[in-house]
This record gives sequence, structure tokens and C-alpha cells, in this order.
Amino acid sequence: MLVQNGQPKAVIVIPEGSRSPEAADLQAYLEKVSGARLAIVPENKLGGMQPGTGRLFIGPCQAAARVVDPRRLQPEGFAIKTDGNDLFIVGRDQTDTGRVVKGTFYGVCEFLERYLGVRWLMPGPLGEVVPKQATVQVGSADIRQEPLLWQRKIRDNRTSGHRVIVQRLLKEWGVPLAEWEATFSEANLRPWFSHQRLGERVDFQFGHSFAGWWDKYHEKYPDIFAMQPNGTRVNSNTRERLCVSNPMLWTWWRRTESSNYGRIPI
Repeated sequence: MLVQNGQPKAVIVIPEGSRSPEAADLQAYLEKVSGARLAIVPENKLGGMQPGTGRLFIGPCQAAARVVDPRRLQPEGFAIKTDGNDLFIVGRDQTDTGRVVKGTFYGVCEFLERYLGVRWLMPGPLGEVVPKQATVQVGSADIRQEPLLWQRKIRDNRTSGHRVIVQRLLKEWGVPLAEWEATFSEANLRPWFSHQRLGERVDFQFGHSFAGWWDKYHEKYPDIFAMQPNGTRVNSNTRERLCVSNPMLWTWWRRTESSNYGRIPI
């Protein structure tokens, strides 16, 4: 039992010395859902707890060792597990190379979605769905998840990229530019990205515009470029388009360009 009739029946426990933004996020949404504000207590301060008080352990607390070893999780992975009157949300928050990731935070997101019905449909308060319930109780839980994709992202475009096109569309829609930029501000987008579990355990850099290919290849390989509306394959040296249906493109790419990209560490 975490909350009963709007009254807290548990505490949120974090590792000693941890700031734990994951615990703060969980605390905030539990309060939005139930009206109860659960205390956040460092693990080394649990001595004065009343018998029967529920404990919600967040992150690599010492007590979590009895139910999960974060080192056995993939980076960004997490486990949600009950043990008696205790509930654990533990993730792997660092890669083998020391990169900080958000395994525990993603576990909190899964908990909020699965057990409290919270949804983040779009950035900002308008896109947030928080069902109200005065009592929050979790039965047995034994969940383990690990992202299959090592990098998950969508383009943060807002109005900084393709600005002319965006402004034209907003004008057609009758939406003031300032209102659009406020809705999709950094303050709204970043938490939304995190709640959607967009993140990465590696840093892949990539592009899609084939810059320079027209100047470099159009004379020798004209057929690798996309057919234009006028029936020619004449492109320009700005955002060249390739004819991806032409098998010659792939054969040629393997022979000439693929070696430039090295081995992908998967």
C-alpha cells in the first residue's frame, strides 16, 4: 500500500548521498494522482520508521541487492520487483565505458504508466494525462525491461530548422509563432523526451542529405541520382536525392563508400 484515501502509507527510499531526480519525479506524480506527498528518505535514515510503513526503493539502494543486481541489466534497463511490503525500481544507470544513462528513470516511467495510468501524449501540461485515485496499491510485481535500440531519438526541430516552412504553416493554421515556441520550448520538450524514454547508450552520428555527392559523382555515376519531375536526373549540390531503387547505387556504395564508416559496435 502506497496511498490510502489520500494519505501516504509509504516512503520513497533513495541511496545514501543520492539526489535522485527519479524519486522526485515519482513523488510529484504520486501527489498529482492521489493528493498524498510521500516523503523521500535516504536509506541510512530508515531507523525511525513505523512498523508496517511501505517502502518504495528507487535506484541502487543496498536493500535492492536482495532482488536485483543492476550489473546484470543492460545499460538503460530496469527491474520493478516487490518483496514483501517493499517495492523496488532499480535500473542500470551507467554503461561499461562510464556513460551516464537513465535506467532507473525509465523504470519510474514504466511504473507511472503501468500502475497509475499516467500518459505523456505531447509536450507540456496539455499533453499530460494523470488519472485521479485516492488509493494506490501495487500487488506483486516482477518486471524487467531493456531497450532493444541503443539510440532512440526524434528531431528537436521546433522553429529553428526549416524556419521559413514552419512559419508559413503556422500562419496557415492561424497559430501565433510565440505560442508555438512556448508550447514546444526546451522546458517542455526535454521532460517529454525523457518520459518517452528517448535516450542512448552510445553516441551515433549520422546524416541523410548526401552533401557533396552531386559534385563528386554526377558525371561518372549519373544514374545513382533520383529522377526529377522533368524526367532528368539533374540534381543540385544542395540536398541531393539518390535513386535508392537502383541496385547499382548499393553495389557502388559497398565498393566505394562503405569503408569510410568503419565497423558499427553492436
